[in-house]
Amino acid sequence: MTKWMILAFIGGIFGTFLMDWLKKLLASMGLRNGVSVPLLGRWFLGFLQGTPEHTDISKSPALPHENSLGWFFHVIIGGGCVALLYPTLFQMTLIPMPENHMLSGVLFGLITVLIPGLFLLPSFGWGTLGLKAPNAHHPLLVSILCHLVFGFGLGLVMTFVQIEGL
Repeated sequence: MTKWMILAFIGGIFGTFLMDWLKKLLASMGLRNGVSVPLLGRWFLGFLQGTPEHTDISKSPALPHENSLGWFFHVIIGGGCVALLYPTLFQMTLIPMPENHMLSGVLFGLITVLIPGLFLLPSFGWGTLGLKAPNAHHPLLVSILCHLVFGFGLGLVMTFVQIEGL
């Protein structure tokens, strides 16, 4: 299972970069979910300092290094570490790993909408699924599309490496 964990971690990071690309594209079309890397960093720092919840994180004062820590949280923890749940789910349920990870990766990406939607965004003060996010237009739609692309990236890496026999 170690090989799958490494591939999932790499696939999660790749999926995160695809997610960010799509988020920028959607923003250029007027579709935003309100989440930014500095806000992720602000939340992460606040969480580490004992402030896991905010009334509205966008109105909380900026913190030193929130942008760099936001990137760390987003890519390494939010992307790579969350993707570790993908092979773990197969292992825990005793369902064999699929030969083609594209569909299961995309479905996993869809499921990951629940992580920020039920935990992170409410702690931002933006309600379940971020539906009260300021400066957000269609937050749920943006989240679903971005997480589908995250799962696509995860599945692409897992499938490519399996096909190549690495």
